[in-house]
Amino acid sequence: PLANLDPPVLDRIHRLQELHEAQQRILYTDYLRDRAALEDEYNRRLDTFYQQRLLIVSGQDSILSQERQEGIPQFWLSVLTRHNVTAQAIEEDDLECLTYLTNISCYTRIDGFALTFDFEENPYFANPQLVKDYTVPNLWLPHEPLLQSVQGCTIDWHTNNLSMHTVTKKQ
Repeated sequence: PLANLDPPVLDRIHRLQELHEAQQRILYTDYLRDRAALEDEYNRRLDTFYQQRLLIVSGQDSILSQERQEGIPQFWLSVLTRHNVTAQAIEEDDLECLTYLTNISCYTRIDGFALTFDFEENPYFANPQLVKDYTVPNLWLPHEPLLQSVQGCTIDWHTNNLSMHTVTKKQ
């Protein structure tokens, strides 16, 4: 117990606590602000590559020829189903819908990130984009990120609502 310590030792412990609190203030304010700014800078620098990837994947790049190319069919479906984390989240009913996915982009911020999924016209929903926002307050801190909340946009479903399943029971 602290009460049993000599006053000079107790004073040093209090000074160490104050020092630690000052360090944490720097970490949680300056570091997070500076890291977010650095992330923004690199995201802007990498945006050119993402735009080039989109053109190549969609067949709109003029590098190969002047003719409209098919691009890389089902590129994002292939990427998502081959990644060990996303593949686990994809259900069999999602596969056909994901063939209409044309691009995925990510916007990061100090307290999380948002994923934007671009779709071509499809029989499942009218939205050209679906956005999913993740709040992760400790995203840039050195310890394990903790997901606080996830917010998806409203989906304007056509008749093929993938989130609804009909269950029929035999009597």
